[in-house]
Amino acid sequence: MKTYLLPGIFLSLPVLVISLLTVFLNAALADELNTSASPDRYNVIWCSPSKDARGQMPLGNGDIAAGVYAIENGDLYLLLSKNDAYTYSGDLFKTGRVRISISPNPFTKGKSFRQTLDLKTGAITINADKVKLRIWADANRPIYHVQTVSPQKLSVSASLETWKRFDACKFNQMDPKKTNTPEASTENPTQDVKLERNGHLLTYYAVGDRSIFTTDLDYYGVPEMKNTFSDPFIHNTFGNLLESPNLKLSNGKLTGQGKNFDIRIHALTQQSPDPESWIKAIEQQAQEKRDTASEWNRHCQWWSEFWNRSWIHVADNTVPLSQRGKLNGEATKGRRIEKDAGALVAQSYNVFRYIMACQSRGEIQAKFNGGLFSQPRHCGAGEKIHKIKQPNGILLTHEDGRLWGRRFTFQNQRLLYWPLLMSGDLDEMRPFFNYYHNLLPIRKAITKAWFGHEGAYFRENIEPTGAERDCSKSGKPPRTKPGENKGKGYYHSYYFTC
Repeated sequence: MKTYLLPGIFLSLPVLVISLLTVFLNAALADELNTSASPDRYNVIWCSPSKDARGQMPLGNGDIAAGVYAIENGDLYLLLSKNDAYTYSGDLFKTGRVRISISPNPFTKGKSFRQTLDLKTGAITINADKVKLRIWADANRPIYHVQTVSPQKLSVSASLETWKRFDACKFNQMDPKKTNTPEASTENPTQDVKLERNGHLLTYYAVGDRSIFTTDLDYYGVPEMKNTFSDPFIHNTFGNLLESPNLKLSNGKLTGQGKNFDIRIHALTQQSPDPESWIKAIEQQAQEKRDTASEWNRHCQWWSEFWNRSWIHVADNTVPLSQRGKLNGEATKGRRIEKDAGALVAQSYNVFRYIMACQSRGEIQAKFNGGLFSQPRHCGAGEKIHKIKQPNGILLTHEDGRLWGRRFTFQNQRLLYWPLLMSGDLDEMRPFFNYYHNLLPIRKAITKAWFGHEGAYFRENIEPTGAERDCSKSGKPPRTKPGENKGKGYYHSYYFTC
C-alpha cells in the first residue's frame, strides 16, 4: 500500500481518497478553518488576572522557561527554570523569580484584561487597562524580554526574588549518611546568593563541591567510572541577571519612569569551582550588544519554521458552522466546556507541541514530572512533598517541590517524546536519545559488576549518575541466583524492562 506525504500529515491511499472527498464536500469548512499551518486559532486566552501562583502560563525557548502570571491587584511574575539547573543530588531547581511592579496598576480588579498565549510567535501578550506587555524567551539565546508600552507614563520596578531552598526532594531515595554529605547540609541547605553589581541585579545558586555522583558509583560497584565519566552535579552554578536600558538600580530594585520598557533576564548554568567565573560569564553575556527588534524577528522566524513542519487542525462537523473552531479559552469553573470538542482536542495537541518546543532543546531531556513547568499547586497536609502555608491558610507546594524527585522514568518519558517522531520535531528528541546514549558506559560497567557480562541493561528509572534506585528495597539488583529470590524483589527481580 502506498503512503503519501502531505503537508502536516501522513495518509495511506484509501484514507487519502476519503480525505479528498471530504475536502471537496466541505469546501466551506476548509475556508472557515483556513488549513494553513498558523496555530493562531488555538491560542490560549485568559480574560482575568490570576489569583495566585497557580495561574501560570508557559513560556520557553527549549533551554530556559518561565511560568508567567499577573496577580489581580498585584504584580507580574516570571517563575524561572533552566534545563540543567541541577543540585548536588540531581534535583532540578527553579533558578529564581522576577517580580515587576507597574504604577498605575493595570491589573486592578475591574479593569480590562486579556492575556494571550500567542502560539504563532512563542510569546505571551497582556493587554491590561491600555498597557501592553509582550513577554518572550528568545528562541536563539538564553534571554527573556518583558516589553511594556503605554500611552501614559508609568512607574516601573523590577526585582529578583529568592525563597528558602530545601536540601533534596522528599521522593529522592537516598540515605544522607551514605552520600558523603555533611549532616549539617540537611539542617542548613545551600541558599541563593543575591548581588547588586555594575547596575545589575544577580542571583545564583552554587552547588559547591558536594555531589551524590561518586557515592552512586561506589554504591553500584563501579567506582572506577568516576575517572572516565564526568560528574554532572559538582560545582554546578545557576541563576539569573536582571537588567534594563530603561531602568536604574536603586535600593535592590531596577526602577524608572516612562512609556516604553525592555526588561531583560539573562540565564546561565555553568560548572565551575569558583562562582566568580559564573558571575563574569553572565555579565559578559549581558554586555553583548542588543538589537531587540532584529532579535524578535529572528525569534519569530524560528517559531514560523517550527509551526510549518507539520500541523493537525480538527473541527467537529456535527456542530453548526458558526461554532466550529470556537474556543472559550478560560476554564472559570475548573473544566473546559466547548461546543466543538474537536477544536479542544486540536488545541491540546498544539499546546503540547509548543510546551515540548519550550523545554526540550537543552542539554537534558524534559522531565516527565513537570518538566520546566512544575509550579506551586494546592496540596494536602499529608502529601509527601515540600509545601508552604499561605496567608489565607491553604497549602501550596514549594517552588522547587517535585513529585517523584530527581528520577527520569522511561515509561513516562516516552509519552513526551514518541509523538515528536510523527510531528517531525526530531531536533527536540536529541536530548532524549543522548541521555541514554551518554549513560551507556556506566550502564555497561554496572551490568558487568552485577551480572558478569558485557551487555547493558536500563531500568525504568535511570538518574543522571546512572543510578537506578527502584530495584528492590536496597536500590540494587538482588545478588541471588534465579529461583532463589524468595519474593524479596521490589517490582521484579531479573526481568529488567524500560
